Amino acid sequence: MMPMSLRVARPDPAEKARPIIGVDALSISLRNRFGETRSIVNAVDVSVHSGEIRAIVGESGSGKTMLARSLVKLLPPGMEITDGRIEFAGSDLTAANETTMRSIRGRGIGFVFQEPMLSLNPALRIGDQMAEGLRLHLNLSKEEIRERSLAMLHRVRLKDPEAALEAYPHEFSGGMRQRIMLASVLMLEPKLLIADEPTTALDAVIQRDVLDIMVELTRDLGTALLLITHDLGLVGQYANTVSVMRKGEVVEQGHVSDVISRPREEYTRNLLTACPKRRPRSIREQSTPVLEIDKVTLLYAGKKRWPFSASTGVRAVSDVSFDVRPGETVSVVGESGSGKTSLGRVILGLRAATEGQVRFRGKPVDPNDRVSMRQMRRSLQVVFQDPGSSLDPRMRVKDLVAEGLRHVEGLDAKEKLARVLTSVADVGLDENFLNRFPHELSGGQRQRVAIARAIVMRPELIVLDEPVSALDVTIQAQVLDLLDELQRRYGFAYLFVSHDLGVVEQVSDRVVVMYRGRIVEMGSRDQLFDHPQHPYTRRLLAASAEIQQQTDGSFTIRRRSPQEAAPPPGQSFYDGAGSYDLMPATDGHLVAVTRNEA
Repeated sequence: MMPMSLRVARPDPAEKARPIIGVDALSISLRNRFGETRSIVNAVDVSVHSGEIRAIVGESGSGKTMLARSLVKLLPPGMEITDGRIEFAGSDLTAANETTMRSIRGRGIGFVFQEPMLSLNPALRIGDQMAEGLRLHLNLSKEEIRERSLAMLHRVRLKDPEAALEAYPHEFSGGMRQRIMLASVLMLEPKLLIADEPTTALDAVIQRDVLDIMVELTRDLGTALLLITHDLGLVGQYANTVSVMRKGEVVEQGHVSDVISRPREEYTRNLLTACPKRRPRSIREQSTPVLEIDKVTLLYAGKKRWPFSASTGVRAVSDVSFDVRPGETVSVVGESGSGKTSLGRVILGLRAATEGQVRFRGKPVDPNDRVSMRQMRRSLQVVFQDPGSSLDPRMRVKDLVAEGLRHVEGLDAKEKLARVLTSVADVGLDENFLNRFPHELSGGQRQRVAIARAIVMRPELIVLDEPVSALDVTIQAQVLDLLDELQRRYGFAYLFVSHDLGVVEQVSDRVVVMYRGRIVEMGSRDQLFDHPQHPYTRRLLAASAEIQQQTDGSFTIRRRSPQEAAPPPGQSFYDGAGSYDLMPATDGHLVAVTRNEA
């Protein structure tokens, strides 16, 4: 499979004389309650011209989000602009009062945040929320507001804009909510759109759709775009220019082709080399599986139309079968709604399967049998996506890690402390962290504590549910290296649930691809990535980009271009409806097909 370069010729935005927004020597400081100040952003110079897409990249804590918020004067309490100038459309925003900023926000500068559910009011219908900005900034009638809202929802490709106006935010997926936020912001036709990590929580296919729509609309409206992200793959695909931030300062900036191809700064090179890449995996000998999923189906009861009518069920998982062997990493991938999270809940015993069976070490997983579940969970642990939510904020690190040991008989306090110290050291933390609370740790450190809590039990299998999706690229690389080292040291088996194909390619032995609750393709990592068969697998791969380092030290960002495959004679690839069979494409490589009617 030969990757296809994504770089396309674009007009040089630097040729335009005056930027839409210009940041000159801007500094931002944090002032605590004792009056002490700490620099967050230091003497930053950034400009964005009309029609330009500028990306600002950097690790968590680099200051990129605070820089973006300062442009609309929405800094958190305690933070303030201490020096410099922000010029927007000829006006100095640093001197603007709140009344002036209210007229600029939305109409002049639009802002799309990372999590739309935090920006959309859950108690208001979509139509009411979209109308709010139009009523504030434009003198339009109700009919005109409705027409504009419907037109913009149609442009962001919502299937039923009329119904969407009457719906609430919780009735939409994450990708649909982000499209609605885009429609609400761009409906006012701002001169500048700031998008702060707008697709971090979305899978590759939805991420590509949202960004394609964003770029298309900003181009059509003549809007400049400032993209805040830590994903260098997105930068290479969509941006014209890029500024790299580290510890509050811009360390490198210029055209994307120059900065990414041949970075001058060591920090930029480190960001590029930290991106996931395929690594050799040792061949596992055939052995008795530690986990078996046998024809599992999970049916969620739907709503009843009338009190005495039958409910319509939703098949979240349908007839899924595979296994995980000792010391192996099996990844389950698929877009949002594919059923991978629902399957994980069945495997962990958080929900009972409607049909089929999950067996751990040959014994059925039965959520109703508390004794067997307690015994099983000593050998089956889980690491969740967001350690900030899974770690009790009232407990210290030593107590969080030791929590699972309360079920281990025969361990005295001294032995428990020794196990905790060993596990904390295994994840690269020292004794100084034992008495800290979760809020005193960085995101990467919290995830290390979550891993230490899982391995302290010395389990046979660890379920990893999107364990690095919330981390920036360098911390992500450290956590993935840590997981690999722990697996080699202790022989853990991993079930890795993820939508990030770059991460999956790095860590997996085998890959299971799910679509609408069913397995559509399954095989070794190299089979899936080098010779994908099912159109859905190829679609997932085509939506992701890979960063490659060349022999001369330069870097290229390329979108995968998998070749089409033909189904077996007399059959078609399964399209998500009706019955299907998993047929061998090659040895150990299975693909979902349906038999053609004669």
